[in-house]
Amino acid sequence: MVNDMFKKFRFWIKREPPHKSQTDSIDKKMVANLMVMLKNTQEGELSCDEVYELLDEYAEFIVNIEDADQFMPLIKHHLDMCKDCNEEYESLISFLNAKLA
Repeated sequence: MVNDMFKKFRFWIKREPPHKSQTDSIDKKMVANLMVMLKNTQEGELSCDEVYELLDEYAEFIVNIEDADQFMPLIKHHLDMCKDCNEEYESLISFLNAKLA
């Protein structure tokens, strides 16, 4: 979990330790987002890999109008926190909805 957060942070700052010139480019919004993520970290969170393995099952719950959040609250929490996983989820939901139409 912590490693995932550090990976994302390194990605945000171009995968390198910040140099003096890079620290100027790290805006306050990025730091604020990181602080929100740290604040909202829960015990027993799922990693991106764990969420990815369950994402199709979660999406099927959503499409079938079942309360997926009740059955899979850790996935919902991760999707609220992780932009990359949320984008994957939104794409999957769009695909499933188009398939059902």
